[in-house]
Amino acid sequence: RVDGIGLRFAPTPVAPRLVEVIAGPGARADRLAEVEALALRLGKLALRVQSGGESLGGRLFDVLCRAADALVDLGQSPEAIDAACRVWGWRRGPFVRRDQMGLDRLGAQQRGPGAANWASVLAGAGRPGRSGDAGFYDWDAAGKPHASSAVEALLNETRPAADPMPAARLRALLLAALANEGARMLETGMARCASDIDLVALQVLDLPRWRGGPMHAASEL
Repeated sequence: RVDGIGLRFAPTPVAPRLVEVIAGPGARADRLAEVEALALRLGKLALRVQSGGESLGGRLFDVLCRAADALVDLGQSPEAIDAACRVWGWRRGPFVRRDQMGLDRLGAQQRGPGAANWASVLAGAGRPGRSGDAGFYDWDAAGKPHASSAVEALLNETRPAADPMPAARLRALLLAALANEGARMLETGMARCASDIDLVALQVLDLPRWRGGPMHAASEL
């Protein structure tokens, strides 16, 4: 928990320039200005967050994972969801990204009652992600992911059969989940403006810059 002012530096492989300036309940305006100036001198993109410690990037990533897992619950395949992202310019969809991060690190992410965290399920089945050559995908020696029949069989054991959704529909549902979370952060005052949320999404989630982020995409729709 942050009572005064905190700096949250995004992991270098994820977003090397991003730093969230967390303004806790006891933060003073002059100190906030000093900290933001320091971040800028370090060459960082400084965003102010009203929070007890929670980060914008963390919340957006968690809701992306929950939305992607919900699509899997509905019978959609991880590779189809990632492919729908790629054709839109989003290089790393939620499943290939989680494989690269390591599924065993993501088991603490919570979903609603009765809903599975698929990263945790696969890690428990001996598929920890890219580091173990098997996660949502099978990874070859060159570091390329391939659709896994073993994963498809595991998923199909606990979900109903369903027709594939169009790529545009898959993308719209992911973006809607992100935009809804952004709206909640604006409503509570955690984020100061929609463009801050879009900037975090571009930096942390690797959304295509020319698309403008989930809040911009929602306004375009």
